Amino acid sequence: MIAKKEARNTNFIFMVGNDRQLSFSVQTSNVADVNMSPAYWPTGPKRIKYPDNTVEQVPLVIDMLVSEDMNEWIEIYKWIMDCKNTNNGLDKAKPCFLQVLDSQNKPGVTFRYSDAFPIDLSGLQYVTTEDGSRILTVTCSLEYNQFSIELPSGEIIDESYVTE
Repeated sequence: MIAKKEARNTNFIFMVGNDRQLSFSVQTSNVADVNMSPAYWPTGPKRIKYPDNTVEQVPLVIDMLVSEDMNEWIEIYKWIMDCKNTNNGLDKAKPCFLQVLDSQNKPGVTFRYSDAFPIDLSGLQYVTTEDGSRILTVTCSLEYNQFSIELPSGEIIDESYVTE
């Protein structure tokens, strides 16, 4: 049996857009929480539970580092305003990718969030410290319509996945 290396939670990149034109240094991020509620079949005095065909996910939340030029915060703010100031906000939704890197910083699993759009952007919190070493971060929450996983082999696992 080949020994597998444990997953590290510090090797990932968050990218926005089909051509991944924006990338962010992310401090923390969740991968989609997936919830499938049971459906019920009435059978007299007791209902039988069985898997429903509906899956729900919670918003994607990322904590990102902010550079001196505030570009990360500004780009997300512009995206929110762009969504707000259009007749069809879904036209402004973009694919987003959380790329997990292996121990050699090579691409591993990619989590894809389709039709993503920002719903929350925290304010910038300036704090004075004695040594001035505090790094500025912001939190951004995004909704999305579809979630899929791309394995290093190229296999894609999405909502249409079934075992053979």
